[in-house]
Amino acid sequence: DFGFLNKVIEISPGNEQIEYFGSESADRDGSRNYGGVKNPAVDALIRKIVSAPNRDELIAATKALDRAGFATISLGLRQCVSDPEHNPMDVAAMERLFLSLA
Repeated sequence: DFGFLNKVIEISPGNEQIEYFGSESADRDGSRNYGGVKNPAVDALIRKIVSAPNRDELIAATKALDRAGFATISLGLRQCVSDPEHNPMDVAAMERLFLSLA
């Protein structure tokens, strides 16, 4: 015997972004905001995603949130290579490597 579960799975980003990237979840134990992101601009983008009235605005807000994430990681990578004596890659090479993953 096989049982079938019929469940609708939403693949568009929505409320879960608050848990992953919202300021209100940054310091809460057990949240999924592992990076501790606390940024009013990110919170504003999440609100735009959650309240997007149509698909085009949802896509635009989601892409903006992605770019904000890439910028944050890129800044972290820059800090990692700020000591060229201990790192064989320069900043430009590190950024190209990171952006190739996108």
